[in-house]
Amino acid sequence: MEIDERRPLLNASSSQNGLSVFFAIICVIDVFGVFPIVTLPKAVIDCGYYGILLVIIVCSAQIYTACLLGKCWNIAERMDSNIKNKCRHPYSALAEITYGKCTSRFVSCLVDLSVFSGGVPNLIVASQNLELLGLRISTQKLDISFCYWIIVLGVILCPMLWFGSPKDMKYVYYVICEV
Repeated sequence: MEIDERRPLLNASSSQNGLSVFFAIICVIDVFGVFPIVTLPKAVIDCGYYGILLVIIVCSAQIYTACLLGKCWNIAERMDSNIKNKCRHPYSALAEITYGKCTSRFVSCLVDLSVFSGGVPNLIVASQNLELLGLRISTQKLDISFCYWIIVLGVILCPMLWFGSPKDMKYVYYVICEV
């Protein structure tokens, strides 16, 4: 079963050929703007009133950047109609049109590095939560270090991360439901 990458993720019955600008802006804001604030709430709270200002500035900058990215994508679609086939990696596709293949590879590495770096704190927090859950459920008898829980989570989550996009995750749903 072949998956069409150009079909919208959310509105499958739509005749539109991709994500809406609004949804793309929300995705960019979520990944690069809200995500760091959600993963470090204690640091933001400790900033006091400056923390509120920091959140407003970061969210405003991300909204502005996401709007610019959407406009750049629209301009790139008008310049090169083949860019629609590269919608899975929009940053590197825009870099390729602007500066060439070498810069495209560099941008792709930077995006991969930022996604990986953003996932590491989530793994640490999840493993610490599993350690605390084990201690509370077993009344302080099951003391498995969060260092081991990171390995367990990595082994469980790694095969799912090999899928290319959220559309591919439907195969995981089929496997789980058939068992």
